[in-house]
Amino acid sequence: MRIEWISSESEARLAFRLAHRVFSIAAHQSGYQRYKNALWREDPSWSFRHLLVARENNGKIVGLIRVVERTIHRANQTYRAAGITSVCVDPAYRGRGISKRLLQHALRELENQRYDIALLFASRKADYFYLQFGFWGASSYNRATLPLIQPNPHLKTLQLGSLKTSQIARYHEIFVGSYRKTFGWTHRTPAYWAYLFHKIRQTPSLRFISLLRNKRVLGYFIFDGQDIRECALSSTVTADEFISLLRRILPPNSVTATLHLPEGHALYQTLKGRDISVTRRECSYGGHMVRILKMDHCLNKLAARISRRLHQQNSRPYRRAEGPLLVVWNGRRAVVTLSKKYRRRAPPFALTAQILGFPQLSGPSLLEDAELPFNVSLLDEF
Repeated sequence: MRIEWISSESEARLAFRLAHRVFSIAAHQSGYQRYKNALWREDPSWSFRHLLVARENNGKIVGLIRVVERTIHRANQTYRAAGITSVCVDPAYRGRGISKRLLQHALRELENQRYDIALLFASRKADYFYLQFGFWGASSYNRATLPLIQPNPHLKTLQLGSLKTSQIARYHEIFVGSYRKTFGWTHRTPAYWAYLFHKIRQTPSLRFISLLRNKRVLGYFIFDGQDIRECALSSTVTADEFISLLRRILPPNSVTATLHLPEGHALYQTLKGRDISVTRRECSYGGHMVRILKMDHCLNKLAARISRRLHQQNSRPYRRAEGPLLVVWNGRRAVVTLSKKYRRRAPPFALTAQILGFPQLSGPSLLEDAELPFNVSLLDEF
């Protein structure tokens, strides 16, 4: 059995056929091959060189992993992410440890490349598998419930429109303004926006609705069924206008709207003072799972966040150990180092949370760092 990156388009087609055969059994949906092909081929980071396969000695491809490149933002910081997806093995070859060998090989190679973190989206039945490789559930799932009060009858309502590819630059501007203080928003180039639009068109449950005033785009909604999965609004849109729009879009008997928006989203500020309830669910062993690949890069980002905060507090120099982390602040700049013992393996959950700065239900957090819940938009999942 050989584990290697493929080197030709013909091999990519064979790998795609295997993935389609394995996942279409699980998906139980018509048109799955067309949908999967769109996910692979129209992703701007697509390259057959990002496919790692397991081969029999006769050359037959019996397992694969696909890597996608993403840039993930934590407010104003960026992390180069290696997305792990399409992990599958030919049903006739399961039980031989092929998935484990594929993932071990992929992580060894990715650690030597430019990626800061590895990221994957695990199904509940596969969560346990990824824990053994140092992946941890980082996500916080916010669910906001907003009562749909009667709108002001004198309110000048906004117009609703369809998705317009000619408005990509405007959508992007509003998207960044709405998500820039969150952790998990994905960098979107014009080509990536075009890919997301194609993805929406291929997914029957998703709806994209533009918001306009005098033909100028002021925002958009992305619905999954009746739930809002992504929303971006200009700061000129008021809370009353937002609620009025929801009443027009949702079924007439709706009394509340459900929004799945991360902490730090600008809409929470727009709705400040309104009767909105937010619940948050965290899962350390599944969902959106991350693994640190470049420890020094991630420690430098943590040190930068600490430096910014200690500058604001005008803190005096100090040196303090926080478990395996040592924080040294000289009054101008913080340096964070990690005990050598913890450099020999993937960091455990609590340490991963401390370094990346997302909250954990139990365990210590760094006093010097402001925690920010992690969540990737449904549209950006791969």
